[in-house]
Amino acid sequence: MALTRAMLVSATAILLAACSSSHVRDSLPSDRVQSDNLSPEEVHRRCYGYIYGEEGLPLDYAEAYKWCQRAAEIPGNASAVTLLAELHFNGQGTSVNLTEAARLYRTAADNGHSHAQYMIGMIYILGRGVTTDEAEGIRWLELATQQGHEQARDMLEQAKKLQK
Repeated sequence: MALTRAMLVSATAILLAACSSSHVRDSLPSDRVQSDNLSPEEVHRRCYGYIYGEEGLPLDYAEAYKWCQRAAEIPGNASAVTLLAELHFNGQGTSVNLTEAARLYRTAADNGHSHAQYMIGMIYILGRGVTTDEAEGIRWLELATQQGHEQARDMLEQAKKLQK
């Protein structure tokens, strides 16, 4: 299935908008972070809060990057890995690095994070940081859709219309 230019432009806009979605916030492991006795929830709260200027924290991408790197090191924290990928994808708190964003999204997607599955699906379809692979992109969108991710479902519907 070859995607039309209009769909690619639309998908790129959706992909960029998706990075500011709240789908990246999930439950965290309950272990405590050893270095300063902050809970994984607190480290993640800071990661998320600095990215979006929420949780009582100012919008600060440099701080977000620092906290998201730390949160992403917590085993089982696919949400933080997704947030770190977002920072690389958008060049917030770090330079744009689509290859690293794709790697991080793929890691979180492999761990079942539906928003990461959506993002890596779109990245494969658009060839952003990876070689374009529509079939692989559709596969990831289907996985995200199975978990109830609405944007993935919408993109799959558009793709099916183009196949007809």
